Amino acid sequence: MLVTPQQMKFLEEQTDASGVSYGAMMEQAGKALASESEKRFPEKPHILFLAGSGNNGGDCYVAGYYLHFYHYSFGLSTSHKTHMAYNSIYLHQVHIYLYMIHN
Repeated sequence: MLVTPQQMKFLEEQTDASGVSYGAMMEQAGKALASESEKRFPEKPHILFLAGSGNNGGDCYVAGYYLHFYHYSFGLSTSHKTHMAYNSIYLHQVHIYLYMIHN
């Protein structure tokens, strides 16, 4: 199912209003992305995430977090710095990512 950015925003707003936080949605999406990556690439190649400025960028941080535990090598490239720096959900994911690569 493909949706437009406007439709996705509406769906996310409705889901948030129903009691599922944006953080919980991001966690679920990132975990699903990591799981799908593990299924599609069992040979464990290096995976590069190209993360934009929207919520999907945060999903990449979460996916990287889980792929780390699946023993995958991965990289993360972002296109927008300012938006992510001030969003608390992204900042939390950045802290997780930085913790992973330094420990």
